Amino acid sequence: MTKLVNKGSSVLTLEQRIEMKNYVLEYLGTRTKLPAYVQQALVQLYARLTKIGWNEGTKSNYPFRSVTQDLGKFLQVRLRLVSYQLHIHVSGRTVG
Repeated sequence: MTKLVNKGSSVLTLEQRIEMKNYVLEYLGTRTKLPAYVQQALVQLYARLTKIGWNEGTKSNYPFRSVTQDLGKFLQVRLRLVSYQLHIHVSGRTVG
């Protein structure tokens, strides 16, 4: 995916890059046991997508400039998932 992103907008449309950015964050947020090298590569991909697309959009909508909102959503998903896993773990200990 990184190679496609590095080739610029001639290969991927704006919509495809927005979808990829959202997918990367969702993937990172919902998978808590990824190896560190995979996490690092996905974070670098997100950063690259953001850098390349920073000035793309309309006057009222720059989809790659919503980094803080995107990361806020990511953290909410991540915290809910970890909380759910902790609840299952604790529940499993009391039952077993």
